[in-house]
Amino acid sequence: MNPVELLKQYAAGKRDFQEVILCEADLEHTYLKGINLIGADLREAKLEQTNLSRAKLGFTTLRGIDLSDANLIRANLIGANLCCAYLNLADLSWAKLREATLTGAKLIGANLIHSDLKHASLADTKLINADLRKADLSEANLIEANLTWANLEQANLQGANLTEATLCRANLKGANLSRAILYKANLEEADLSGANLSGADLSGAMLCDANLEGANLSGAILSGAIQLCRRYA
Repeated sequence: MNPVELLKQYAAGKRDFQEVILCEADLEHTYLKGINLIGADLREAKLEQTNLSRAKLGFTTLRGIDLSDANLIRANLIGANLCCAYLNLADLSWAKLREATLTGAKLIGANLIHSDLKHASLADTKLINADLRKADLSEANLIEANLTWANLEQANLQGANLTEATLCRANLKGANLSRAILYKANLEEADLSGANLSGADLSGAMLCDANLEGANLSGAILSGAIQLCRRYA
């Protein structure tokens, strides 16, 4: 199916486009709210500023896709392959991304408030200045992810793997980092006030000027942590 035919059928009221093949398709600036693309192949397609709110994209192949500034509010992306995708400034608030693969994806400035990223693969992703307030990132793979300036206030990161992740100046107020792996993570100037770090592995972490006021560090591993913040001391 080509993009013109899809848009024609969508305009006529059709919403079910499961397993269609639209590799490298150009669907920029289109309105596709509520579309069903489960199992579709959209590799390297262009969907910049496209409205895909409440779209069904579970287990869809979106590798290398450009969804910059797209509307994906409450979209279902469970198990989707978004490896190396471009999602800068995309609105993914309340989106379901459980077990999705976002390895190497770019989500700079993306809105992920209340999103479900449980068990998602976010290794080496760029989440600079992303808004992840109250997002569920429990058991997620965030190895070497860049979360500089990210807003993770009250986010659930229980059991998440943040090995060598960059969290400089990140807002982690009240976040749940229980049993999280923060081995050699960079938390310089991060705000961890009121965060739950019980049982977390912070060995070798960079905590220079981090704010740990009121944080729960019971059972946390701090061996080799560099310059534990003076505010906590």
